[in-house]
Amino acid sequence: MHDLNNWGDWIRAYRRTLPTVMLPAVLAESYAVASALAGVHADGLRVVAWNHSDNPYDYAYLSHHEPIIHRYVVNTHACEQALLQRVGTRHRDIVLIPHGVSIGPETTRDAHMDRPIRIAYGGRFDHLVKRVLDFPKLAMRLFEAGVRFELLLAGDGPQREQLESAVNSTLQTIRAGGSNIRIEPPRPPHKMPLIWQWADVAMLMSVHEGMSVAMLEAMAEGCVPVVTAVKSGARDVLQSGRNGFTFPIGDIDEAANIIAKLAREPATLILLSTAARETIATQHGFSTHVDRFMALLNEVEQSEPRFGRNAATLQINAPGVTDPGDSLTVPSDAAAKLMALLQRISNEASGPI
Repeated sequence: MHDLNNWGDWIRAYRRTLPTVMLPAVLAESYAVASALAGVHADGLRVVAWNHSDNPYDYAYLSHHEPIIHRYVVNTHACEQALLQRVGTRHRDIVLIPHGVSIGPETTRDAHMDRPIRIAYGGRFDHLVKRVLDFPKLAMRLFEAGVRFELLLAGDGPQREQLESAVNSTLQTIRAGGSNIRIEPPRPPHKMPLIWQWADVAMLMSVHEGMSVAMLEAMAEGCVPVVTAVKSGARDVLQSGRNGFTFPIGDIDEAANIIAKLAREPATLILLSTAARETIATQHGFSTHVDRFMALLNEVEQSEPRFGRNAATLQINAPGVTDPGDSLTVPSDAAAKLMALLQRISNEASGPI
């Protein structure tokens, strides 16, 4: 979509879907396509914008393409307030719909009195946002505090090799205290509940999040979240000390103190586990989420058209990016990387998706 020579094909492809309610991808170029369509086919187009991450890139294109957006869906109060600052005249069209997740059958959790406390992270191995290289440091703090633990890191990403190197160095020390760290490949969504059922604690070290689906899914399985106190998401769900804990971004000592407390107090961990699951069951069930979103779609379908301009894409480059083929979300070699990934998946025993 970065190549303007392909724009005619994109517009024709989307035009064939009209009339439709369009939810553009989380990409400025997707909104530019919608804007181009709205310039000549507004009667057959309704646009719903989904703001699920608290970052400048999303707010930039969401405000830039405001004229053709019928409704904004936000999933946290922080995103709602930030969007209001940019498109305040549209306050009636900003709708808060938190993420919903499935609630599986309740599983029996064993107290960890005679075993190490189990900690898990599932997600992207990225340090800029997810700060995954803090996990080996956390392991050392727990070892120094005399806490026995098992840490499972499941995922992949640009810092995988660095993470593996740091973990291998850390393992030489912590195994003497009866602790362990495992790095495993990413799990498909239907297998993630097995990780959360195994773990006592789900951890996030992130610098920012929207509302973490991984955190909600872990809580649905009774896994206690211990996550960074990011501006968006966690504070909408967690009451620290009742259904989980938050700690300041980058404060590994405080994160270790929380884990140590839970390791010493298995009864408290069980109470938090029960409260975490109840929070999801009462506030973030998938059926409630779907009902609210379907009602929104029906409302949007009946709304008046919004006639937009044939706007060009909004160029937003990451700091230090000089190649015009690289944007904040799509590097110039993305197509080659995606083809390699699809080829690897197609050759796996389970077959292509």
